[in-house]
Amino acid sequence: MGYGNIMVVFYQEEFESFRKLVTDLYNQQPPAERKQLKHIVIPTPSDCVRLLLGRDDLADLHVMLEEADNEMKARQLLELFTVK
Repeated sequence: MGYGNIMVVFYQEEFESFRKLVTDLYNQQPPAERKQLKHIVIPTPSDCVRLLLGRDDLADLHVMLEEADNEMKARQLLELFTVK
């Protein structure tokens, strides 16, 4: 996953956990008056790396992860019809 100027590499299970964490955080966030305030800390698979995001950043990341998840699911479906 590339976000801003950071790239995080996930195994499939890690991606699912990370996507769920971001979705849960996104759904829990109240509308903020200062959307640019960076106050949301999200852990990554790397112990020493955390993402520090504002509400708008979190919304962008949420959309990106949902689109990536949809693309991965579509590829898995297409593989079912691929002759090997």
